[in-house]
Amino acid sequence: QITREKSPAADAEMIIMAVEAMKKLGIKDFKLDIGDVGFVRTILGGLDLDDGARGLLREAIAKKDGSGLDSLLHEMKEWITPEERELLLALTTFYGEEEVIEKACSFVKDEEAIGAIDYLKKVVDLVAEKGFKEHITIDLGEVRGFDYYTGVIFEGFAYGIGKPILSGGRYDTLLGRYGLNLASTGFAFDVEKVVSVLDRAPAP
Repeated sequence: QITREKSPAADAEMIIMAVEAMKKLGIKDFKLDIGDVGFVRTILGGLDLDDGARGLLREAIAKKDGSGLDSLLHEMKEWITPEERELLLALTTFYGEEEVIEKACSFVKDEEAIGAIDYLKKVVDLVAEKGFKEHITIDLGEVRGFDYYTGVIFEGFAYGIGKPILSGGRYDTLLGRYGLNLASTGFAFDVEKVVSVLDRAPAP
């Protein structure tokens, strides 16, 4: 979907479409994990570190590797404040239901990061209003597509398949590379994984 500017309504619409598509495929037991790569980017960007060090932290956050992240932060303690360390470790725990957003707000002080959380909450609220709250979880430590996506991201998971069967999100800078300065968001299915899910489904 291409729009003049990003909006919670457009992001929510993509997630709602993804849920409806999963249902129409006959996939019953599934979840969509929703995050915002801009939230993590803002936090990492505010650290007094070089890109290599930020990359190491990002990898540990992506793996939800709290102990590995703790070791890295110990090595970087000269450049990391106690407050920054606490927030970075908390990123590996910002996963679950709607209360995750409230938990994150108690840790975050940066206005841009708070703005990303508020935006995501609006998206989640719109999806919930549609009646799809049971199909979504929130992951504020998600960094998939860090260099590609610009905001809200999501992945769809079905029971019995360990990898996402769909993925999507906001990529507002992509079209600008081709001279068209427009906001955009979307998603795509992994057809092979969808077939695997359908093959596992019990016969009606």
